[in-house]
Amino acid sequence: MNTVSKGQYTWKQRAAIAVPLLLVAVALLVVGYHHSESSAESAHATQQGQTVAPTSAPNSAPQESLASSLETIHGIPVPPEPDKTTNVATLAGIDSNNNGVRDDVERLVAEDFGGDKMAYQQAFAHARAVGQAIAAPTEENIQRYVDGIRCIRDNDQLDRLKQITLAMLNTAARRTAFGQAFAGAYFSDEGCAK
Repeated sequence: MNTVSKGQYTWKQRAAIAVPLLLVAVALLVVGYHHSESSAESAHATQQGQTVAPTSAPNSAPQESLASSLETIHGIPVPPEPDKTTNVATLAGIDSNNNGVRDDVERLVAEDFGGDKMAYQQAFAHARAVGQAIAAPTEENIQRYVDGIRCIRDNDQLDRLKQITLAMLNTAARRTAFGQAFAGAYFSDEGCAK
């Protein structure tokens, strides 16, 4: 059995962060929420292409050169707050600068992590990994998410990333997609520094 020192999670504790979200997704399926929101998402699926206006490379972090007209939070240019109805109409939501992170979550990451460059970059990468796992649940995208959190030992850091995950899963359809993507996922601390 692994022992835990203050400020560290075992792999079981890290997995426990994801498991409640999976249970929520299953509960929503049982209660029938999945059907009603899936129908709404299907009706709006064609809007997904209309809600994305590419202005930067898909895998780039937000850049100063995006636009001088963008609002800034902690000196970081962020897109405007998206329309809530349109933003929840699809799994991907609105990503107006096409950087792989929904606009509302990008603003949240800048607000909560913008004061610390390393924390901001990690949170941004985490938000992108969650979004990719939801929208395109490939083995590579699932592994990217797992690799991003599996070796983190700091409880506060994991709790802060958990808040980003919860923000990314703000609809029943997104929670369901996350649950389906991570069904059977394995979290291990093998290869992590002890």
